[in-house]
Order: sequence, then structure tokens, then C-alpha cells
Amino acid sequence: MQKETYFTYIGFAGILLVAFIISLFKGIHRWGIVSYEGIFLNNFILPALVCTLIYGLTCEKNMVSKFLAAPFLKLLGKSSYCFYLIHLGVLHKLINTHVSENFFVELAITTCLSIILFKYLEEPLNTYLRKTKIIGLLK
Repeated sequence: MQKETYFTYIGFAGILLVAFIISLFKGIHRWGIVSYEGIFLNNFILPALVCTLIYGLTCEKNMVSKFLAAPFLKLLGKSSYCFYLIHLGVLHKLINTHVSENFFVELAITTCLSIILFKYLEEPLNTYLRKTKIIGLLK
């Protein structure tokens, strides 16, 4: 029987704890990250906790890794590049001007649009380019 490890939970809880602690170090600054304590936590402790979380997610089978392996979350991950490309600029201005200034409405619209772009533009184009070997000719 495999010994149960808790790297995922330690990393996740640690990241939340460090984020909370950084928020307490505001002082005279607007953000806690600007203080010496915040810089230390952000640049040294937080990366170690992120590495712990990533190690846990790749090596452990637990509720968190099962949740992240859900089909909808995989689709969100695959469409995240489209989201990154469209989330600011003209789309942001159009939604805020003509639909709503609510952040969650904008998030929902941008997420749906990025999924549509991934499924009907990026994925078919990627498949087509791989079949025609155009990418190999460009190298």
C-alpha cells in the first residue's frame, strides 16, 4: 500500500496562508508586497510552496488532482491561451460599454468566447496545420 503524502494540501494551504500574511503587511504602502516582509515572503517562501503544490499535483492522487482532471476544467485550461489573448483591449471595452461593468459578467462572457474560439478556431486550425505539415516547412 502506498504511503499517503500531503504535498498538495501543504502547498495549497501554505499559498493561501502566505497570501493572507502578505495582506497584513500593508503599513504605509498600498500593497503588502511592497514591504520588506512581503518581498521576502513573495520571493522566497511563496515559490517554495508553489513547487510543493506542483510536486503534489503531479505525484499524488487525491481529491484536488481528481477535481482538476475534470473535463470542464481541462477545457478551461486548453482555452486559457485564447482567454489571455482576448481578455483586454477591444473586448473589455465593448463589454464594459454595451453589456455590463460587472467583473463577473465580463469574466463569464470572456470565458465563453474563449472556449468558442478554442473549439471552433484554434483546435481545427491546429489539426489542419499538423496534417498539412506547414509547420515543418517553416522550421
